Amino acid sequence: MAVELTYALDVLSRSFIAGMIVPKVSGRKKGPGSRRRGGRGTKSLDAALLLGQAMAPLAARPGWSPQALAANSDLPYAKMLAGDPRMAGAAARPVIRPKTVVVDNAKIFKARHFKDVCSMLGIEVESARERTPTDKAVIERTNASVKSMFSQFVAGYTGNSLATRGDDVDKERLWTLNELQDLWHEWVVTEWQRRPHEGLRSPFLPSLVLTPNQMYAAAVAVEGAVPRPVTPDESRKLLLQAKRTVTRDGIKIGNRTYVSHRIREFKNRHTGIKGQGRRWPVYYNPYEPSRVWLYDHTVEKDPARSPWVPFDFKCQHLIRDSWTQYLWEKAADLVAGLVGREGGEEETPGPWTISWPAHGAAPPPPPPPSSRWPRSFRSPWRSPKHRPTRMQGSQGPNPAA
Repeated sequence: MAVELTYALDVLSRSFIAGMIVPKVSGRKKGPGSRRRGGRGTKSLDAALLLGQAMAPLAARPGWSPQALAANSDLPYAKMLAGDPRMAGAAARPVIRPKTVVVDNAKIFKARHFKDVCSMLGIEVESARERTPTDKAVIERTNASVKSMFSQFVAGYTGNSLATRGDDVDKERLWTLNELQDLWHEWVVTEWQRRPHEGLRSPFLPSLVLTPNQMYAAAVAVEGAVPRPVTPDESRKLLLQAKRTVTRDGIKIGNRTYVSHRIREFKNRHTGIKGQGRRWPVYYNPYEPSRVWLYDHTVEKDPARSPWVPFDFKCQHLIRDSWTQYLWEKAADLVAGLVGREGGEEETPGPWTISWPAHGAAPPPPPPPSSRWPRSFRSPWRSPKHRPTRMQGSQGPNPAA
């Protein structure tokens, strides 16, 4: 499986302040006019989460070298810890609130969701001119460094062509996406941030070449640094938003239904916003789709009440492991190929247990083709006497989530 790396780079210190690796898979259509299913790539949500990463300390992983800790690095750890207690035990990576981000013309950066997140965080967005690599020359050069210093050492690296893949790649160890993500973070804090960079020199001692961490420390000594942690409300507003009407069955996101013990409170209720009608803003995370959040703006000024109302997936009890939107679409695709039609939310996890590694691993092989589900695979929900209530599986709000 191919993957994509999207990162944020601080131009002043040449520091990697965020990075995400996601699978890159082309979806397919069943026929003309049908929805493309099973595809995956970098989305506007991933770009928004990069901003959240940049503004929060990176937690050090167990087994990392002691040199990977911020306390043992050239970073101004004492000042950073005094301003943000979350730096205790953090990895040696700068925490930066961007004032301006320069992006290319990819669709994810033109999406309304990404622009809304930047506006909420007070970040200005500047787009580079098309076919003008000099507008982001630092990024172009950094891409080459990432390829030569990190990517080429990952099993299955193909470079610009499959011909450069190497011999016996299928016998090498392959990494899950979570493992590859941790390898990226470890390489950043142990190699890149500690390596002298030719573009970082002291104006007083031109012969002195600085590391990204040393340059960041010098900038903090001159300009200072004020931590700007993302609040819990802002964290949820980084997620994707959809406008949905709450019916007696709950909230529909895709082909999934979400329920809550507060359904009656919002059922067919008007939002009070002109032009929005009964459609309430619902925030959801494709990487954790078991729960969505309805935002009730009518209680924003009431400190005793939270505007966030959780709704849980009503079929969650049929899924025994962590899952993502991508895995759900893969399962739905297998169901459609098995029965010749698009399955419902009860049928998608019905014939097998979704226990694949989260975040993009390949699904298990489907069961033998059949025009009907075997009796042992049929969902008990098909019988009215086993149909659960809308309250089943719902949980109360967790303020710490």
